[in-house]
Amino acid sequence: MTYTFTFDKAVTGFDTSDIVVTGGTKGTFTAVSDTEYTLVVTPDSNSTTDITVDVAADVADASSGKGNLAATQSVQAVDTVLPAVTITDDTAGTATGDVTYTFTFDEAVTGFAASDITVTGGTKGTFTAVSATEYTLVVTPDSNSTTNITVDVAADVATDAAGNGNTAASQSVQAVDTVLPAVTITDDTAGTATGDVTYTFTFDEAVTGFAASDITVTGGTKGAFSAVSATEYTLVVTPDSNSITNITVDVAVDVATDAAGNGNTAASQSVQVVDTVLPAVTITDDTAGTATGDVTYTFTFDEAVTGFAASDIAVTGGTKGTFTAVSATEYTLVVTPDSNSTTNVTVDVAADVATDAAGNGNTAATQSVQAVDTVLPAVTITDDTAGTATGDVTYTFTFDEAVTGFAASDIAVTGGTKGTFTAVSATEYTLVVTPDSNSTTNITVDVAADVATDAAGNGNTAAAQSVQEVDTTPSDTVPPSLTITDDTAGTADQSVTFTFTFDEDVTGFDASDITVTGGTKSTFTAVSASEYTLVVTPFSDSTANITVDVAADVATDGAGNGNNAATQAVQAVDTPTYVVFDFVDGVSSDYTADATQNAFVAGEDYRIFLHVDSHGGYLNTSPQGGAAAGASWNNWSGWENLDSGDQIIVVGTDAATGVIGNNGNPVTSVGLYYPGAVVWRTDTNVTGPGGGADYLFYGGSVAFGRQYSTMSSFYTFVSGGSYGNVGSLVSHGYLPVFSGATLTSQGLV
Repeated sequence: MTYTFTFDKAVTGFDTSDIVVTGGTKGTFTAVSDTEYTLVVTPDSNSTTDITVDVAADVADASSGKGNLAATQSVQAVDTVLPAVTITDDTAGTATGDVTYTFTFDEAVTGFAASDITVTGGTKGTFTAVSATEYTLVVTPDSNSTTNITVDVAADVATDAAGNGNTAASQSVQAVDTVLPAVTITDDTAGTATGDVTYTFTFDEAVTGFAASDITVTGGTKGAFSAVSATEYTLVVTPDSNSITNITVDVAVDVATDAAGNGNTAASQSVQVVDTVLPAVTITDDTAGTATGDVTYTFTFDEAVTGFAASDIAVTGGTKGTFTAVSATEYTLVVTPDSNSTTNVTVDVAADVATDAAGNGNTAATQSVQAVDTVLPAVTITDDTAGTATGDVTYTFTFDEAVTGFAASDIAVTGGTKGTFTAVSATEYTLVVTPDSNSTTNITVDVAADVATDAAGNGNTAAAQSVQEVDTTPSDTVPPSLTITDDTAGTADQSVTFTFTFDEDVTGFDASDITVTGGTKSTFTAVSASEYTLVVTPFSDSTANITVDVAADVATDGAGNGNNAATQAVQAVDTPTYVVFDFVDGVSSDYTADATQNAFVAGEDYRIFLHVDSHGGYLNTSPQGGAAAGASWNNWSGWENLDSGDQIIVVGTDAATGVIGNNGNPVTSVGLYYPGAVVWRTDTNVTGPGGGADYLFYGGSVAFGRQYSTMSSFYTFVSGGSYGNVGSLVSHGYLPVFSGATLTSQGLV
């Protein structure tokens, strides 16, 4: 704005400093002449404050030397405020459809139009001037887009009443998502479906709200629906039964929404070919009435199938034979009914043993039942004579069902002559047979197979031969005689086997018919019909004879004669005394002969058992196990009374062979050392039969051990019945063992 200062006469000394300005800024000052001056004043920006301009008195001098009068103040109204515009819209978040933008000016303006608005990412629609300060514009986002909408208003497109152009608006940016989620339908079944089909619904972005109810299915029934993830869903569809109608699956638009709220597009319809018609099979056979032989079954399917075999046919009451595939729909099987049976033949075909072209398994067939009678009439031959026949015998032929065609000529007889034949009934017939005279030849009677038939036409089975003993010679009244012998000469000190010999074959003879004293009966054996044996074990520590007797009439010969009583068998006995020293379980014998506790008695024969650990390094000096664990050994005396009639038997805990010891050599289950190796000691240098210090016992006169130089290392029985050091005898493998002895319950307790 330019102000002009005009004096009424020429003045000097007037300049810009003499001018007072408020509401603006002084600019160029010009002395146009000595009476006229100009000053440019710029109003304050963004202001409506008036500009005031004053010139005070006496700031300029006239030629007369007088100063100027003060000027009347100049007041200039000002409006330098530019109208501002704000852009807002009606959409929070992400826009999926039309957005209405509002343009609000902070003062009334003119000249604002839709063309003054710059839009990207969308299309301008309706523009409305709501008032001089408010305008609206509808913007449609670009379709299938995630590009933001931007809206701009440039400066100076509208002016206020003072003519000020607007300031440029702050750009409005609106997020957009107009991309509609698309869904693809796939299924897990190639070709033709015969059972459940699993459909997968795959969205190209995460969606919500999708459910089984949003899926339209024809030709099947919806089953389990699963939300695998926000983009993948599955649905099991069961095709209609017995159907060839395709399954169709559809998903309509807008049944699911993405995060921006966009509804999905419609899916392309899925069409699945279906065949759930199961092939049916019918079973027929070629036999009317009751079957007595092979039956041919026909299996007819109502469509072509594969995979059908004889193994798919279940047969009861018969045996499968030849199987034939006549065609893809017809098959045959020959079945032989069970022999000797009235059980029906049943034939079944289970479901799913054959498949049609679509892969459908067949339905189960209705069971086929065929009546059967393959029971051959059986005939039993009996007679009226018990024991031995001496005259006519009447035979009865009993069939287990009614038969026809049976006659005397169908009966074969040896050892006699056929007499009267009688048909008592359809199941019973009799024949009298006279034995050959002066004969002991048995009568035999036979009926061959197929000489008579039942109502079904089955021929009979052959009868079991009937054998009748005959004696038409003078009577046998001589009783069988019996002789008793045994296998032991002299005096027995162990088991004796007695033999009982009859002079002819007998029956009914057993161990209970034998009376034994002085021993115990053991194994009884029938060697033949005339020879028998019995093992008898004499009593321990006994000199009582064994006597064996057999009374009369305990066995009979073929004529029924009872035996004569046998002459008594007498066997002298002298059995030793058994003594046990158990170095494993700590159980030893207590012997009290001649009222002497735990002592060997002169003149008595002993069998001394030593039970040892086959693998142990040492013999135990106190019991280690069993009920006697922790107990002390019994003390024995009388070792000087042992002599060459006594035996020592070593029993190991291992059944393998070898000597005793922990050097890897186990012991036999029973070892035997005979007392011929006993050395009666007269001084410490006596050499035994083994070539070294070869002793059995040591107790003043007898030592136990073998070829070991340090006597203190042996187990020793000392005078007075006590015992000494076990030592390491066994660990050196020096305990002698020999096979051949048998350990009985009398030896080890």
